Amino acid sequence: MMVEVPMAWLLLCGLIAALVLSVLLRLYRREHALVKALHGHSVDGMVIVNRSGIVLYVNRAAPELLHRSGRKLMGHLFMAPEACSATTEITVQNEKGESRILEIRKGPLPWFGQACHLLLLRDITKRKTLERDLRRQEERFQSMAANVPGVIYQWYERSNGECGYRYMSPRCEELLQQSTEQLKASWHVPRLPARGGAQWEEALRSAADASVDWSFERSLTGADGKIRWIRDLSRPGEITEDEVIFNGVLIDVTAQRKMNAALDEARIQAEASQQKSAHKNREITDSIHCAQRIQNGILADTRRIIRQFPDAMIYLRPRDIVSGDFYWFGQVSGRQVVVCADCTGHGVPGAFMTLLGNEVLHHVVNEEQSDDPGKILEQVDERLKRLLNVEGERGLQEGMEMAVCVLDAHAETLRYAGARLPLYRLDAGAVRLVKGTPRAIGERARRRTVPFDVQLFPAKRGDVFYLATDGFQDQFGGPERKKLMRSGFLSLLQKISGKSMDEQARLLNQSFEEWRGSQAQIDDVLVMGIRL
Repeated sequence: MMVEVPMAWLLLCGLIAALVLSVLLRLYRREHALVKALHGHSVDGMVIVNRSGIVLYVNRAAPELLHRSGRKLMGHLFMAPEACSATTEITVQNEKGESRILEIRKGPLPWFGQACHLLLLRDITKRKTLERDLRRQEERFQSMAANVPGVIYQWYERSNGECGYRYMSPRCEELLQQSTEQLKASWHVPRLPARGGAQWEEALRSAADASVDWSFERSLTGADGKIRWIRDLSRPGEITEDEVIFNGVLIDVTAQRKMNAALDEARIQAEASQQKSAHKNREITDSIHCAQRIQNGILADTRRIIRQFPDAMIYLRPRDIVSGDFYWFGQVSGRQVVVCADCTGHGVPGAFMTLLGNEVLHHVVNEEQSDDPGKILEQVDERLKRLLNVEGERGLQEGMEMAVCVLDAHAETLRYAGARLPLYRLDAGAVRLVKGTPRAIGERARRRTVPFDVQLFPAKRGDVFYLATDGFQDQFGGPERKKLMRSGFLSLLQKISGKSMDEQARLLNQSFEEWRGSQAQIDDVLVMGIRL
């Protein structure tokens, strides 16, 4: 049996269905528009999950933040809403192992008729890094403040006259015997002398008014009655119309003041001692200058030697006031004897040996009329040992190296013998080295078995020869601060050999100064040059 439905009832049901469908369509379009807007324009990640944590929706930013594709997120478990608080932080990693910190904020959201949750994701890696760095800086500052030998503070003064300490490091209790709370409550440092306290406050306010650096030193009486000295150093930091902030440090300078007082006392004593030493030094220097005059008077006159030859020079540069290098000239039977010598040491000991050497040469050449350079060296060796009471096989502590040349103008010959010192000859346009015997004056008897070798050379007008000690070639200098060496000295003689002897002496001095530079002279220097 069929039941007839009234037409009015059918129309009513149709209207109700159409209305519900219209409402649902409007809700869908509105939520769809909202999701589309969030999907396209949100800079944060957005994830919608149901009560079980299954992902129903993600916007474009979420997969990038989570390092997972949208397909792997949609329909999969992400995070149960009950497992996280209103704000949660998680760390995610990409395929390279790089970490990212995300902040997740949770909120309820009706989603197509379901009670869901909206999870907003935000990358807070930079913020966390800044917070971590800030904490580290604060920890470092606290560590520095706790270990610095003083008190770090920040002090302010406002335009209304209000002032005080904004910060005091923990060591204030040790130094000022007040806690940070007490000092913040009252900025007046206790136990300052009345006069010193007034000066301190006046200086502090003046620096604040002018916004300039401030420094003050004052005494402070501790609770134990002991007086300590405090130095206050500060400079303005932030300056506004209403406030000036000073950053400063308080330092205990009691030990320094005691040390300075001791140093002042020591300085006074040192100055008195220095005056005595200066007087003694003047006396010693005057004595050395007197010795120089005596040495110059005893040694051969350079002008008399130079006059014996057409062109000659003697370049002598003592390391100290008096020299351990010396030259000598004599004549025997019309033959000229030229000697260049380097005594052991320099200064006063070397100068004393030059006087002995001069006296021995005078006796051997002028009195005994010896004109053989080898015999002259042998006789000087023997006589010098007798003068210094050296017997047997013992050698001299203070000996000498010597070169002797005997010139015979009639025979046009030059005879040379050297006790270690060489002869330099200009031969065919080149300066050549002639080595002496490897034996010095005053050596032990076992070395005396080596006779002094005599060498003969032609000596015509215009020929040039040089005698020199090792002071020039041993001098440190040049860009690498090394010795000039004998090869460098030979090159220099070669370079200047064509000049007059006066010009050569000038060039030798110039070259020595340029080579030495700022280096100290290490030895006496003697160079003799003769053009026949």
